[in-house]
Amino acid sequence: MPSCPQFFLPSLLSVQTKKLSFNTLSFLVLLRCRGEFQKMVSSRTDIPKATTTYWGWWLIGIGLVSFVGFLFAAVISKLLPSSDNPIISAIQNDRYYCVLVPLTVPILVVAVYFHWLSMKLFKHA
Repeated sequence: MPSCPQFFLPSLLSVQTKKLSFNTLSFLVLLRCRGEFQKMVSSRTDIPKATTTYWGWWLIGIGLVSFVGFLFAAVISKLLPSSDNPIISAIQNDRYYCVLVPLTVPILVVAVYFHWLSMKLFKHA
């Protein structure tokens, strides 16, 4: 069975290719190959479910540890009494993490707006 681009190119000759850009041609080839790629991916059964479950829990654990570490650095360490440990003292005196989330929120709003705008432009183009 020929590969997808070779299979698609003869049917592309009927289209007036001089009017189409390279990006449009490559998009058409990828669009035609999408079904074959989905069949290829969905037929993979060599990864056991226990492995994916293990990595899923491991990634959730890493996220949880990162969140607790940030919460300690931003909030909890400011409520504790001063410490003689230089690392904990440096975390308590740090003001960067206290303003990180409030300063990230406006950037997040702008990013969400641009994402919405690009989806609208793509949908109605």
